[in-house]
Amino acid sequence: MDGAPTELAVNKNESLVESGDIRIIKPNSPAIPASEGSHLQVTTGEQVPWRQRPAKELLRMAFYALPTAKVLAEGRGSEDLWANIHLNSRPPFEGGVNVFGRNPESATGWGKPVTLRDLADGVVPESAAKPAEGPVLDRYLHQWERLLPQVELFPEGVGELPSESQEFQEEDQALGPNEKLIWANGKFSLVVIKSPHLSGLHLVVHPNQKYWGEKGGFKRAWQVDKSQDGQGAPQEHVQGFLEAVAIINGAERVLIEEGKLPFYNPETHFSGNWTPDFQPPERGGSLDTSYLSQTDLEKARKEEKREHRVGGVEEWQTAMHGHLYATRDPNTYVSLPARPEKEVPQEWEGITPLTDDEEGTIKTLIAERLTPWLEQNAMGSLNS
Repeated sequence: MDGAPTELAVNKNESLVESGDIRIIKPNSPAIPASEGSHLQVTTGEQVPWRQRPAKELLRMAFYALPTAKVLAEGRGSEDLWANIHLNSRPPFEGGVNVFGRNPESATGWGKPVTLRDLADGVVPESAAKPAEGPVLDRYLHQWERLLPQVELFPEGVGELPSESQEFQEEDQALGPNEKLIWANGKFSLVVIKSPHLSGLHLVVHPNQKYWGEKGGFKRAWQVDKSQDGQGAPQEHVQGFLEAVAIINGAERVLIEEGKLPFYNPETHFSGNWTPDFQPPERGGSLDTSYLSQTDLEKARKEEKREHRVGGVEEWQTAMHGHLYATRDPNTYVSLPARPEKEVPQEWEGITPLTDDEEGTIKTLIAERLTPWLEQNAMGSLNS
């Protein structure tokens, strides 16, 4: 899977916005049908898989994924009310940072993980819905990118916490019973999921509540504003998101590429937890989709989105997490259960956790190599 760069048929894709070497494209054959949502990709003119890119190049693409996701989730012309940011391994979607908007009308997509379709099956999706892209995305992107020179990752050092320190122990005790802490600094914790969502590798980078609680919580990446609010929150949340991407990407590099562990086709997913209230009423939530039948749909959509953005409904502000998944089979891509085990137990059948030896090896490799990798590859300005 790590041979020559994959041919990604970029000439068939529509380039919406360009900024230097950065391109935001709408794939000609999107990874999800329009009924489930929108699919845009942030990439560069050099079309190579994300795992073969230098870390800072990947982080720079992740930076531009933020305004892309914000336009899909909050743009008044877009149907979507939710955004997911992915690094996927399935060709031809592995060439950059994928941004998926999620349509609240979709029974197969809303409140569920993104399931990438296999282009080899010959299925042609319906024409992609036209979100608030083109001129709107172009204007917003060039406003947002003014923040880029201000972003410096790990400006005071990575700050890894010793496992014997009191702060490390406090973070460990704050975790749920399904998680085991393997690395932490002052802002984030990296954990192994004991009952994973697939047979293979499943790590999560959590925002540390003690640190981010004083910052108003760790907002979903696309919820932060492009402008300074006088308290440093937007810049700090953007920096935090990118540091979280660096941590989870560094974990993939030191475990699979450097550590040569037998896991394959890794993916990184950034989203927040789905909350019961952010569902249509028929599913027990309070999301009002009646706006979809109004005459002035763009105005109605804008008003509904305003109800669910930062500072609105409390449940809309739950924390964001980065997940690293990888399979045990080089011929198998990541596929996750659609809902929790209690709702779809049949989809969880056959999922096996890591062995004690695997978990011990992962912990050792992370302890020995993650911080040096971050110091060498991810510190400082993204323009350096």
